[in-house]
Amino acid sequence: MVKSKRAKRMARHHARGKGAPLNLVSLMDIFTILVFFLLVNSSSVEVLPNAKDVQLPESIAEEKAKETVVIIIGDEDIIDARQRYSAAAPGPAFAERQGAAS
Repeated sequence: MVKSKRAKRMARHHARGKGAPLNLVSLMDIFTILVFFLLVNSSSVEVLPNAKDVQLPESIAEEKAKETVVIIIGDEDIIDARQRYSAAAPGPAFAERQGAAS
């Protein structure tokens, strides 16, 4: 059977996309070496002692640590450690600031 020019061109185009086949033998060799390496090195794992018997040191600091300020900014409101500020219903601190600014 004689192929047309279009059929020959399509056959060349489809054959062009095929790359070199994957060599599974070398891939299996690499995985075998990796498994043996992991098996040999897994036996030398150091086991840490149980933490129940560990005595933690006591603090000797004369001053207490300073309290940090945490501010959470959401879509509708702002929250700090003391209160919540909302755009829909301003809190008392917001009202005081507005009164002092007038």
